[in-house]
Amino acid sequence: MFRRLTAFSLALTFILVACGADPTPLPTVSAPPVVKITPGVPPTATQPPAPAATAAPTSTPAVVMGPDSYPAGINPLTGLSITPALQARVPVAIKVANYPRVARPQSGLSLADLVFEHYTEGGTTRFTAVFYGNDAPRVGPIRSARLIDTVIPEMFKGALVASGSSTGVLRKLSFKDWYKLVVAESTGFKCPPICREGDDTNSVYTSTETVHKALADKGLDKSQLTSGFTFHAITPAGGAPAKQIRIDYSGELHTEWRYNAVSAKYERWIDTSPTDLIAHFDKATNQPITAANVIVLFINHVVDSTIPEDFDTDGLTGHFSTEIQLWGSGPAWIFRDGQRYEGTWVRPKIDQPFVIVDKSNKQIPLKPGNSWIQMVGLFSDKTAGSDTIIKHKSPVDKGNIPTAVPSATPKP
Repeated sequence: MFRRLTAFSLALTFILVACGADPTPLPTVSAPPVVKITPGVPPTATQPPAPAATAAPTSTPAVVMGPDSYPAGINPLTGLSITPALQARVPVAIKVANYPRVARPQSGLSLADLVFEHYTEGGTTRFTAVFYGNDAPRVGPIRSARLIDTVIPEMFKGALVASGSSTGVLRKLSFKDWYKLVVAESTGFKCPPICREGDDTNSVYTSTETVHKALADKGLDKSQLTSGFTFHAITPAGGAPAKQIRIDYSGELHTEWRYNAVSAKYERWIDTSPTDLIAHFDKATNQPITAANVIVLFINHVVDSTIPEDFDTDGLTGHFSTEIQLWGSGPAWIFRDGQRYEGTWVRPKIDQPFVIVDKSNKQIPLKPGNSWIQMVGLFSDKTAGSDTIIKHKSPVDKGNIPTAVPSATPKP
């Protein structure tokens, strides 16, 4: 039997604001093979052969694990084996670029335990990759933090690595009791671990080894992780077939997952234009990016007009920061073993990750292995089926910084 959560009542008030317009068309990257897609319609073209399956990591026998206790030597974030040396270190959340397309393919994503993809601004997305059970000799390009990064690291009592952040985001991070674990140039860290390899904004890289050394030098590299996710190697009953998941974050940016029955994993595909997709590879390992679990969280998004992110040279017009409110509860879908499970995500404590429960308040277990968490707007359009389509919706984030109106000068 799965663990039952303590019954509780949550009242949430959400305000639906019209979805923002698509960003200016982005430069394309020529990287065949590609598959034509039509927004709102699953691809019908013949897909190229799937990459060869790699050997699955060793896991424990088919027993339920987590979220508060695990057999010795089991990683709470993946349900797989972990060495004592790695388990003693603090989890590290690293901010990785996904836009513009020239930042792809990224390095190190295939080695992360968890990867969160989230909306940033202007119709784009960014990743927060959490490393605990593996080391990655090269991770990047590293980009600046967003408001969601005041939430993700604290769920795992981990560190945050970013190239920097806006003044508003940095201020909110400074209020956290784990602010000393923010590894960035703005917090006094240099190369290594934060290394600029050029003048371009997408030329910053790191490695997990250098991050851990920098934290260890300050006496901060000690894990306090006590809880994680629930895992079960056996496919749960009650699922519905789900061979493909496409998430349209905007008219330009598309994320797609295609189930490979041979490897029993979902393979990630990414856009190269508004109509073309290509298999997503890890530049550091030259391996396809796959996931044992794809988790879609429907979360309330709120624009914070006090925090400008990207603005024009006049400093007045651009996009504001979007707060993704990953607390309380909301709808969730889990995809594993070619099946889709509907549930509710619940996060009652700030220093613990969310759990996903079914209608009977029983936790829906993940498959042992890595997970990608796709965060979309609470009111996103969705079509469930073997070909699942989700169209992200969040409030308009483009606007102008208000300027003070000079008071009238009194006449003499």
